[in-house]
Amino acid sequence: MNTDITNTTPATSSRPDGAFRHRGFLLAAAILLVAAIGLNASVQFLQLHFKKEPVPLRKAFTDPEPIPVILGPWVQVAREEVLDADMLASLATNEFLFCHYVDSSRFGKTPQQIQKDFAGKPLKQQREDVDHLMREHPSGVVQFYLTHYTGKADTVAHIPERCYVGSGFDPLNPESETWTINGKPLPVRHISFQHQTAAQRACDVVYFFNTNGHYESDSLMVRATLQNLFARYGYYTKVEMMCGTPKRELSQPAMKDLLGRVLPYFEAALPDWKQYEGKK
Repeated sequence: MNTDITNTTPATSSRPDGAFRHRGFLLAAAILLVAAIGLNASVQFLQLHFKKEPVPLRKAFTDPEPIPVILGPWVQVAREEVLDADMLASLATNEFLFCHYVDSSRFGKTPQQIQKDFAGKPLKQQREDVDHLMREHPSGVVQFYLTHYTGKADTVAHIPERCYVGSGFDPLNPESETWTINGKPLPVRHISFQHQTAAQRACDVVYFFNTNGHYESDSLMVRATLQNLFARYGYYTKVEMMCGTPKRELSQPAMKDLLGRVLPYFEAALPDWKQYEGKK
């Protein structure tokens, strides 16, 4: 029997420090070390901010009345006071106001009468009553959403182009427009939606953002604002409105009227950007 043992030891050294004997490895390691030191030094010298510090609202949307319940003929009803854990996690913010505004004049009533009609009813019943009113006068009810994001990633969450399409709606005539509200230009995104199965009524949606002290209608421009490495702080707040009719000659005047009444209170709740702008 042949008992010779073949030597299978590799010709190259298996010592842990073998790789360090190669000049190429040492050169690459040195370059990476210098680059890391240089990057950190540049970030400190230029005062760059890859993560934004939070900017709180002056008046929280979770407060009882950041926006008044009665605004001229408009009455706030069916307000979401609490969201379940899953919805809150999906929303990714604790600062929100979800409600409906009813134009009492469209239903031949005073604001106080509308308030009385909804007083003491559970949220589910209020939603059913709102749906009934919307069927009676689609432009007499506006669904109203506020959400505030700060101290998070620079992505812009929950825009209607994604959320409505994900729920089976097709966008119709999406446009970027400039509305004049209280004598000032306001950029808005305006889209009508039609459900693919006609299971839900068509609707008209308008939304826009306030980000770092200015208004935008384009989510990409909001993201660009938040990606400014020289800005230490960052936030965006989204306003979204929906009318239960795709007829813009009906929905647009209603939303403009409500928005003109809401905007002064909304802006009073926003962060005082002058306190944060330019801070290093």
